[in-house]
Amino acid sequence: MRCQQLDHQVSAAWIKQAARLSSLADEPCWNEAQLLSACHGHDMLMAAIESENVVGYLVAAKVLDEAEIHTVLVDLGRRGRGIAKAMLDNTMVALQQQGVQQVYLEVRASNTAAQALYAGYGFKPMGERKAYYKNADGSRENAVLMQWASA
Repeated sequence: MRCQQLDHQVSAAWIKQAARLSSLADEPCWNEAQLLSACHGHDMLMAAIESENVVGYLVAAKVLDEAEIHTVLVDLGRRGRGIAKAMLDNTMVALQQQGVQQVYLEVRASNTAAQALYAGYGFKPMGERKAYYKNADGSRENAVLMQWASA
């Protein structure tokens, strides 16, 4: 598996693959138009690729010396293999090379695996958004806000 930042020259097939990754019912997935926009704009689209197939993606946006991670998605059948960590590692290196000093994200309160991944990277909880996420059953879930700051 390798991670690669996708840009405007990327294969359209990879964007289609990313948009079709399987996920849980209450996980928001980005569509082709949103992913293409990330490739062409100020966002960063990092993809995890196995055997020329996209198996995960991470989208981050940079403004001056700050960034926000908008979404991280790994195909359901490939979770638990370090793919999200690899994408986060590659993204954080790229952002730091661009002078980013702080990175923000939000994560479902129930997603303890993701929270542990982010905490291991140095992200710290800084608050929450009440009833931020909508679940498949119509209920609402809090988002935990996390921040990473360079030393």
